[in-house]
Amino acid sequence: MLEIKKLQEEDIESFTKLFSNAYPGFPGTPEQKKANMTRFFGFPEREFYGAFKGDTLVGGVCLLDFEMNLRGDGMIPVGGIALVAVDLLRKKEKIAKEILIYSLDHFRQKGISYVTLYPFRMSFYKQMGFGYGAEYRRFNLETSGINNFGSKDNLEMLTEANLEEVLACYNRYSKTRNGLTPLAKHHLEPFFRQDAVRVVGYRQAGELKGYMVMRFQREQPLVNQLVISHLVYETNEAIQEFCTFLHTQEDQFHRVSFSTQDENILFLLNNPSTKTYDAFEGLYLETSVTGCGLMVRAVDVAGLFGDLKHHNFNGESVKLSVTLEDSFLSENNRSTLIQFVEGRPEVIEGGAADVELTIRVDNFSSLIAGATSFRSLHMTGLAKLSDDSYAAQLQRLFRTEEKPMCMFGF
Repeated sequence: MLEIKKLQEEDIESFTKLFSNAYPGFPGTPEQKKANMTRFFGFPEREFYGAFKGDTLVGGVCLLDFEMNLRGDGMIPVGGIALVAVDLLRKKEKIAKEILIYSLDHFRQKGISYVTLYPFRMSFYKQMGFGYGAEYRRFNLETSGINNFGSKDNLEMLTEANLEEVLACYNRYSKTRNGLTPLAKHHLEPFFRQDAVRVVGYRQAGELKGYMVMRFQREQPLVNQLVISHLVYETNEAIQEFCTFLHTQEDQFHRVSFSTQDENILFLLNNPSTKTYDAFEGLYLETSVTGCGLMVRAVDVAGLFGDLKHHNFNGESVKLSVTLEDSFLSENNRSTLIQFVEGRPEVIEGGAADVELTIRVDNFSSLIAGATSFRSLHMTGLAKLSDDSYAAQLQRLFRTEEKPMCMFGF
């Protein structure tokens, strides 16, 4: 019989061993890994749970409470699932499945209706109702391939003394972009404590209005590249000065690797080609590699639209019945009636719907996030309507200005 319960400080060592076997790719000595895990146990947004058979820890998970700017129009509470680990001797015993069921129920009981995670295998979580969320693109290009806008006069190197400014800059930015979540000091401190990492800031009228985190990656003693993993800009002048800075590093860094969810980055490059000279269908040059980042899941449709009651679904008015197909979470496998009045949603009981939408929970979760459009799901048969004449209206209703981003690694 499996028992899942909250872990305490005295469980850190056993959880660290469990994690180290489940994720052997994470670097560090046993002592360093335990120190990192001790730090994680101390983060206020995190709680750790263990799955026990008798007195033996056979699985574990980290559950997080935070907020997300869902659909770019305000923060809602969300849950995060991280560090799912199963003992090497206990694989294929459905321990991970039980941990996921426990985690989803944990958030439902807390009144949290939307849950996120980073997948170790997409198909595993897809079967459990998680849909695709934030998508990453990694550009690997010659330094000269980034546009030179002529000025980098307002840039400076930042240190840990600037941490409060960096945090304030990011949290302002998070209020303007779909999918971002507010962060705390302990999330950004590591940027300033790694030897090969530098933080460049953009200052306008005395205020920090953007920053870029870059890492030096050595290939040979005199051959290096820059790796950009975190970029925040509140003004167009900030992003243009960062581009100019990168363009002027050609003599020291022959290539720049950009990992980004920001679709605007492509248009700041004058030559995004990887220079592999691979051409798809003989015509299309390779520019980037795409990866799945965050996955998302609705666990309570009525609660989710309650969280979004102040969101304007593009001014549309319609009475919509959403019938979710959720084979993993039976209490979510139901119909919910939502009355949209000039874009504002309200969950109602009783009455006839104008139209019924039948959709699997994973695809619905991606739709709510703005990771895909209603038109795309409808055209491919993944979203079914009782009356197809409403398709254009639902495309307008669910439309977002941009796809989701997530700069919170957990």
